[in-house]
Amino acid sequence: YIIYSVISPLYVLFLILLTSSIIYGIYASKYTPKYDKDYIIILGCSIDKKGGLLPLLKGRANKAMRFAWDQEIASGKKCVYVPSGGKGANEVMSEGSALELYLLSHGAEADEVFPEKESKNTYENMLFSKRVIDEMFPNAKVAFATTNFHVFRSGILTRMAGLDAEGIASGTKWYFWPNGFIREFFGILSMHKTVHVIFAISAAAACVTLALISYFGELV
Repeated sequence: YIIYSVISPLYVLFLILLTSSIIYGIYASKYTPKYDKDYIIILGCSIDKKGGLLPLLKGRANKAMRFAWDQEIASGKKCVYVPSGGKGANEVMSEGSALELYLLSHGAEADEVFPEKESKNTYENMLFSKRVIDEMFPNAKVAFATTNFHVFRSGILTRMAGLDAEGIASGTKWYFWPNGFIREFFGILSMHKTVHVIFAISAAAACVTLALISYFGELV
C-alpha cells in the first residue's frame, strides 16, 4: 500500500509532463512564424564523411530557404541565414561551414550567409548565433529552423540563451518522430531535473503521509 502510494503520484506526474510536452511539441512543430524576419538560424546536426548534408540537416536547410523565399514573395523582405554548428570529432568541417556551402550552391548570395562554426549543442547554437546577429543587427527579428520533433526544446533553449526567436519545423519520416520526440522529452526533463526531483519527492511524501493517516485512522 505504501509502495503504491509512492509510485502512483510519480506515474501521474510523468504522464502529465509527457502529455503536456506532446501537446506543446505538436503545436510548436505546426506553427508558422510571421513573414517579418531579419535572420534565420539553421541548427546544425551531423554531416557525412565528405562534408555533405545528411537528410535531417538538408531538411532544415531546405525549410529555411523555403521560408525565406515565401517571406520575400509575401512581404518583399529578405532574410539573412545564420547556419550554426561546430566541427564534430569525426567531421571534416564544421556543420556551419557545410550548411554555408549548401546554401551558396542553392542560390543564396555570399552576403546573405553568416555562419557560426563553434557551437557544440543546441544551447550554444542559439547563444553563439545571437552574438553573430547582434554584431550586425541588434534587436533583429529572428527565426530558427530545425526538425519538427526538436522545435519545442530548441525554443526553450532559445529563451535560456537570451534570444527571442520563433521556430520553423522541417519534416521527417512519421515513424522517426516518436523516437526523436521521446529523446527530446527526456532532454527537457534533464534541463530542470532538480525542480522535477523536488516536486516528485514532495508529491510522494504527501501521498505517503495521507496513506499513513488513513491507515492508522482505520485502526483507531
